[in-house]
Amino acid sequence: MEGRTAPLTISNGPPALSFGSAVFVSLGGGRAIVTQQAESPETVKRRVPSDRRTKDKCAIVGFTDHRVQAFALPRDEWEIWGINELHRVPGCEPDKFDRWFEVHQRKDLDADGPHIAALGKMDIPVYMQAHYPDIAPSVPFPREAIIAHFGVDYFTSSIAWEFAYAIMLGFRAIHVYGVDMAQDEEYATQRPCCEYWMGVARGMGIEVYVPKTSDLCKTVGQYGF
Repeated sequence: MEGRTAPLTISNGPPALSFGSAVFVSLGGGRAIVTQQAESPETVKRRVPSDRRTKDKCAIVGFTDHRVQAFALPRDEWEIWGINELHRVPGCEPDKFDRWFEVHQRKDLDADGPHIAALGKMDIPVYMQAHYPDIAPSVPFPREAIIAHFGVDYFTSSIAWEFAYAIMLGFRAIHVYGVDMAQDEEYATQRPCCEYWMGVARGMGIEVYVPKTSDLCKTVGQYGF
């Protein structure tokens, strides 16, 4: 967290307060205390706070070709979110992003030293499963707070986690670029979950956009017609 003690505003949901390494989420008649691992004193100063939005709109960016559309958005209106090893893709340098998400288990990442080094050099929040001293900008991804907020634990991909977090932070518009999830064995479970969270956002009145060339929310035809 960024050491703030003022209320963290979450639209259309229970209020939350952040105090150091703990997040307190009100659950109607009671109060759930969700703790997060504290960051070390060596944590770098980030360009944006890790616990609140800085703009009203965000773009979630993945690896497929239409990712480039995100970089045409006005930066004074949009937060741009990166993911995993996207920093290796030409044109996706970390200074074009406001937040980064790498929520895989650390043991699955350690063999890739250059990736770890790249995350450690970022000056934006890098959401991971915990704060790691060797990745100074890393912050614990608020998994338990998100589940408590929505009362749902249906998350099958990093994109789904990002979508839910963007909703919880109160963004008024969420666009998705560079994410197709064409149906193969892996995306057969990931795509429905991503589309579920897109539906949650739309049901809350949030503007949701995916490019026409994305496979998300696409079908070969309408049933019965």
